[in-house]
Amino acid sequence: MNSLNFMKKGCPHMKKLSCWLVLSLLFGTAFVTSGVCAEAPGERLPLSKGELYIPASFAPEGNTFDMVVHMHGSPQTAEENLYKSGVNAVLVAFHIQGFSSVYREYFSDQTKFGALLQEAQAKLKEKYPDKTPEIGYLCMTAFSAGYAGIREILKDQKYYDRIDAIFLADALHSNYVKGKHVDSDQMKNFLRFGMDAAEGKKRFIMSHSRVEPGSYASTTECADYLTSGVGALCEQVSQKNELGMEMESKCEKGKFTIYGFKGDSAKDHMNHFYSMYLFLKEADFKKSAPRKE
Repeated sequence: MNSLNFMKKGCPHMKKLSCWLVLSLLFGTAFVTSGVCAEAPGERLPLSKGELYIPASFAPEGNTFDMVVHMHGSPQTAEENLYKSGVNAVLVAFHIQGFSSVYREYFSDQTKFGALLQEAQAKLKEKYPDKTPEIGYLCMTAFSAGYAGIREILKDQKYYDRIDAIFLADALHSNYVKGKHVDSDQMKNFLRFGMDAAEGKKRFIMSHSRVEPGSYASTTECADYLTSGVGALCEQVSQKNELGMEMESKCEKGKFTIYGFKGDSAKDHMNHFYSMYLFLKEADFKKSAPRKE
């Protein structure tokens, strides 16, 4: 659906999903204003699609540049998250207005991901002409609808191998099949990545709310599917983070971690975006040998 037509016609009825939340899914911007961030210090270099952000605190180490590629939501918020995390990495912020289908369609041509990485490397070369930048540790992050881009990228074995870590901030859904069951075909590469993380080969982190879309599988249902498939151990917890988000569960095995939070409102959903810096700190960034695309 065209987003402008959507706004003119109003939001269709969805179980426990407010109009505000639908708009946040479409635009990934601050319809819920309580988490809006000031511009993070650093340099921003435009890409043909997206933006390359180099935090003011970033210090290159040799020719290897660790990188976060974030999908969906305000680049300003993604940049603030990286800056606040203290991770010594650069960021490619990629956003398309719309639902998950726009990410699925764009990255169904998986060469576009390789082109995105190559363009970012070329920009780094312009910024650091005395270096030969290569991407080291590669962490993919997504908020809300952005997961669908990662799902497409993981279908290509060379990119699956290339990605070291995935962090999903209230961002994983699937169609329902056979009643109200998660679509295993849509989940298979996330499950595969989660199993590799459980064995220590990758790093997988996910946070989820209690939002229930109704017509497709929620992040909670998808998280439960992954947890069961990986065989992670879960525990009930009761603690608040600095944004006031109430964690109620933690499931973990090896380097596979899923955090469950209370809340089923638009604000609760958006808080997963605003709090990404807390989880980026856990993404196991460490220098790895640079790998050519």
